[in-house]
Amino acid sequence: MDAYVLKFTLEKVLDQVYNKIEPKTRNHLHTVLQRDYCTLANRFSLKGEMEYRVLEIINFPDKKGLIDVVWLKDKVPIVAIENESALKPKTMEKLLSSGCQYLYYVYYGGKSDDLVNQFINENDPEGKVIFIHKRYKLGKNKDFGITKEHYR
Repeated sequence: MDAYVLKFTLEKVLDQVYNKIEPKTRNHLHTVLQRDYCTLANRFSLKGEMEYRVLEIINFPDKKGLIDVVWLKDKVPIVAIENESALKPKTMEKLLSSGCQYLYYVYYGGKSDDLVNQFINENDPEGKVIFIHKRYKLGKNKDFGITKEHYR
């Protein structure tokens, strides 16, 4: 598996999901993207799993976390994907703690490239995480009068 071919594929799926969803909210994009990324694992002969539990998180003692999507080969985690509308140090730490060979942080928030690069340099100085950044205009659920349950 080539890390940058996979990056291109994840970007393409992100664009396709953004273009097809209505309403364009953070939660809706997250939910549909998570589902589509999970299904995408099949194309690589892997098994996708949503909400994969990380038992220990670097720099967050006594904390556990869930990774949006992990792809497994023979029950071994290979690819970890987090999709976020915000830049969160804990998200980066979850990826780095996952034990996966391929780590992807898919960010679709509005921060500038400079702020994104600063975040990456501060939270992944070794460059282990492949970062995907798309600046999308997304509303909040309350802007459309809907709840999270709407997307399940």
